[in-house]
Amino acid sequence: MRRLLELKNELVNLDTSELSYNDFALQEMKLTPFDLEINAVRYLKGHRDEYINSLFDYAIKINKGREKIDAGK
Repeated sequence: MRRLLELKNELVNLDTSELSYNDFALQEMKLTPFDLEINAVRYLKGHRDEYINSLFDYAIKINKGREKIDAGK
């Protein structure tokens, strides 16, 4: 039982954050966050927009089908 409590205390003290703060490393390399920003390629944005629009169209189609079923009840 004692070992379980020790493990619990160790787990509580661990940094479980998924965020990492790299401010010091950025300062050492003399970089800004904007230098490290990853820009998405334009054609990928277009494909993503088309996909999202198709999902919305599909959801609207399903909703219209449900309205017809509900109206028939």
